[in-house]
Amino acid sequence: MSGILTNVSVMESPSLWISSPLSLLPLELEYAILGWLQEDRPAAASCSRVCRRWRPIGQSMLFQTVKLQRSRDVKAPQFLQFVSANLDIAGFVHALHLDGYYKLSVEALRIALDTIPAASASFDVAHMAHPRRSLKKLAIVYCGPLHLSSDNDIANLLSVVCMFSEIGHLAVKGDKWATVSDIDGYLKEAPVVRSLKVYTRIETMLRASDSLRGGRMSYLGICAKTIAAAVAQADLVREAGPHLRTLKLSLYYTNWDDVSVGDVCHALDLSTCTALQALHLHFTVFDEEV
Repeated sequence: MSGILTNVSVMESPSLWISSPLSLLPLELEYAILGWLQEDRPAAASCSRVCRRWRPIGQSMLFQTVKLQRSRDVKAPQFLQFVSANLDIAGFVHALHLDGYYKLSVEALRIALDTIPAASASFDVAHMAHPRRSLKKLAIVYCGPLHLSSDNDIANLLSVVCMFSEIGHLAVKGDKWATVSDIDGYLKEAPVVRSLKVYTRIETMLRASDSLRGGRMSYLGICAKTIAAAVAQADLVREAGPHLRTLKLSLYYTNWDDVSVGDVCHALDLSTCTALQALHLHFTVFDEEV
């Protein structure tokens, strides 16, 4: 069932991870209530506290997507300890974003990924000689200062990425990753990535994986500060091209006079992108998006 018709409005059926019906309410009213709760997280939390029947439903809404953004560093470790101690809650988490200035060890992130069972996906890994777990989505952001330390060592990033044989969507943000230690050992363990949003520091690992040769990457997003930086990744676009359906290029300028859509299109070789359906050009000038 794709929708419920009530009076003159069509309500989409909520995508919830529950194994039993809410109650004996009429189906139309049940889905209407669930739809409203998805838009009102405080109400969902209140329902979880006052009614045992609503608890798993409210928790599935509250924890399905968890985003820990830059504020206080203490929040992320506390959440990881919380889900490790409450495996029933961990089962509701389907997307976990650790974004900003959090000082997390690689081991802490490993624990989180091992604890959250819903992160595993049933991708086809028959082509892998030694299959590892698959992950639906992984977003890693580094926004700290540029200096050589373990905080921004790209080897730590790769050690997490290479935990998996396939990643549905990989987003690596931040242009201050540093190569502190050797990364050659990770190249042979590189996962297949179906959708990628990346700056400039990780394309070597992607080329070493089956993501490009196997033709499995359908989305590619490149964030570059200059056209020259984007051109440096032109090979990545060309190699992924035959199966690429969506390409997004984000550029940053300091002056409006420097913005040139023609230069961007001329710099990219899209001749191999025979299946391309959407090309997005995203410009930011003095923090003003275009």
